[in-house]
Amino acid sequence: MNNENKNRAPQPTKQNAKGKSGEQNRPVQIKRTNNVIYESQNLDYRFNKELYYRAIFKSEDGQRIENYSRLEQRDKDGETLKKKFDHAYDDMVELSKKGKEMNLDLLWLNQLNEEEKLGFQCFKLKTGYPGLAIGLGNPHGTAFKGDIQLGMSFDYVTGIPFISGSSLKGAIRSVIEKLLSQDEMEKTSQDKDIQQITFEDYFRLEDDLSSEDKKEILDVLFEGKQIEKDAQGIKRVQDGEVVKVEIPMGKRDVFYGAMVVPQNQKPFLKQDFLAPHPSKIQSPNVLKFLAIAPETEIEFFFSLKDSILSSGKKIAAESKKVAYKKILEDFGVGAKTNVGYGIME
Repeated sequence: MNNENKNRAPQPTKQNAKGKSGEQNRPVQIKRTNNVIYESQNLDYRFNKELYYRAIFKSEDGQRIENYSRLEQRDKDGETLKKKFDHAYDDMVELSKKGKEMNLDLLWLNQLNEEEKLGFQCFKLKTGYPGLAIGLGNPHGTAFKGDIQLGMSFDYVTGIPFISGSSLKGAIRSVIEKLLSQDEMEKTSQDKDIQQITFEDYFRLEDDLSSEDKKEILDVLFEGKQIEKDAQGIKRVQDGEVVKVEIPMGKRDVFYGAMVVPQNQKPFLKQDFLAPHPSKIQSPNVLKFLAIAPETEIEFFFSLKDSILSSGKKIAAESKKVAYKKILEDFGVGAKTNVGYGIME
């Protein structure tokens, strides 16, 4: 063997380049439902990718169709593209009946042992009628008729719908801001009973908060800041402003969010429609979207700690849990709460 051949790197054979011999020719097992081809049981992947790349924009032999204007003409059975979209989303609703078969063991909370779960506060609520709309602002859809143009929030790993921690935190904070300003509360709320409920009622505080206490609440509960005091317990002031310091991360509240609790044979997804009117003389623009169905169980996760205000008044972690649950029942979470979506029971 000459030096040139000796020093040459070995060239990959078909077997070591592709894996086991013949593997590249093995037929892919796919599921066909209503003339729509699916492989994944993950609703997130199906909703945001597989629907288009597998069922809509590829022909039967798997080749990508570049001329989208000819999509409707390519169907041998004469089914229009709109019907394909309808079948695709009907199939997603049907898949949501198999909730317990989804990869719930991959959820990070389900991987914690009992001791690790002690630092968490959880509670379950059910969606009321007409359901829960989350993630509508996420980009989604095409310009094709019949497609869902509004987004939805799915967990990337399991494909189960979820409410992000930031959304949950923002919804609760907005209500507390109104509770701390009773005048604004009376202007915005149409429920006479809720108008009479104060911050102290929600958090079950025995003593009323002073105006100074109320100024601290949002910083302590949501910003992770507290008023700094000197050795004599007097508030530090610098340039006419009260000095605030960061609360250590281990002592701050954490809003982990919420997750749908799937039940077999009971779909947690539904289709609904919006009909915004561009003007008084124009026809409505009907938009289809996915939502969480009524009577769906949602589990909320927090890591709450006792909070101490500069006045010495204490807001216990258990009081926060009770208050947040009541706020979600009264005011809801997510989009379209003004027409009933997002209310919990």
